[in-house]
Amino acid sequence: MMLVISVVLGIVPLLGVAWIVLHGNIGTVDGLFMSLILLPLSGILFLNAFLDMRGRLKARTGTKTAASPLANRTITAPGIETAPQLPHHKVKIKKAGQRACNEKNEKGKFCGGHLKRWFYSVDLIEQDCGDAEQAWGLDAEVYRCEHCKTLYLPHPGESVVNVAGQGQISVFGLTVPPKAS
Repeated sequence: MMLVISVVLGIVPLLGVAWIVLHGNIGTVDGLFMSLILLPLSGILFLNAFLDMRGRLKARTGTKTAASPLANRTITAPGIETAPQLPHHKVKIKKAGQRACNEKNEKGKFCGGHLKRWFYSVDLIEQDCGDAEQAWGLDAEVYRCEHCKTLYLPHPGESVVNVAGQGQISVFGLTVPPKAS
């Protein structure tokens, strides 16, 4: 339904531009600016229709891979120490409350880079590689060090997606208490 609406609403601005051209108003300031407004509007609506169609075709023909249980948080036992390694990435499991990378470099010093949520499905370099999507599916919770690019799976005992941690309620009473999950 959204696809049809996008196509129909994308055609309407083109008809408006055709009407402006047929009536010879394209040479006026009003006609020119109206055309410049209608053409991007039509382009945006057709882009929406294209992306919708591409998503439907990808969902229909795409094969879903089984995601790692750690990335989906289906494993809750804290006894897991090692993560399954990928061919082109070093993979570790975050410790409880860990926010910085603990990987050692060649001199034996800790990297110390911040762990940031990594959306590998939109990373162009990772799309060429494809290891993470093949191992964990499309939208798993994965963190990556900003310096050494080591990947971290979430700690099995933590249920919060926030890298910064739980946080605290303000002593002034201005902070809204967290929602009950």
